[in-house]
Amino acid sequence: IFLAGVIKTQMLVGAIVIGLILCIFGLRLMKLLSAVVGLLIGAGIGALVVAIAGLEGTVSLIVLLGCGIVMALLAFFLKRVGAFISVFCYVFGALMSVLPNDLGLFLIIAGAVALALAVVAAIYLEPIVVVVSSIAGGVLAGPAIIALVGLDEKKWIGYIVAVILAALGVLIQLLMQSGKIKKKEKMHSQKVKEEESRESEVEKARMILDDGEVLVD
Repeated sequence: IFLAGVIKTQMLVGAIVIGLILCIFGLRLMKLLSAVVGLLIGAGIGALVVAIAGLEGTVSLIVLLGCGIVMALLAFFLKRVGAFISVFCYVFGALMSVLPNDLGLFLIIAGAVALALAVVAAIYLEPIVVVVSSIAGGVLAGPAIIALVGLDEKKWIGYIVAVILAALGVLIQLLMQSGKIKKKEKMHSQKVKEEESRESEVEKARMILDDGEVLVD
């Protein structure tokens, strides 16, 4: 019983940590998560190719690794692919944590909702990833926090905590993204000023040369 309690506590703490990370860094984790999932998907495709082609030994391993690496790179460098994979994982994981443990109808519902939001995320990118990752993190961490303090019978409190965490997550991620955009704009503005200053110096030099030619004449 003691060991079971320890394992349950560790699982709850893990859920809280992962949930808070998603709330705060969901957008920044997009590339990493999508690359990992892309690697697994690619390996699955590679395994299918190996099975169909009847490959064995070193060749089969090369095919598995090759497909996995290619899919991981595509997911990492193509933002829309990364957004699609990340949001699908966020939504599917969050829904499976709150829906009844029935691998039938609810699994299909979770997959369909996750797929729909993933498609939207591939179109609108950052805003959808921010909102979805914050909600997923809140849904994961909120009930876990309540269960950890012994209030797991009052599930409604867990949902309230989840909403609060999700809202804070959206706010924090938007502020972080805003700061990143401002930094880029500042760097761009500085670059433009430097170019304008350089052009101004060139123009002054040209005017001095023109004045010198006039004096010579």
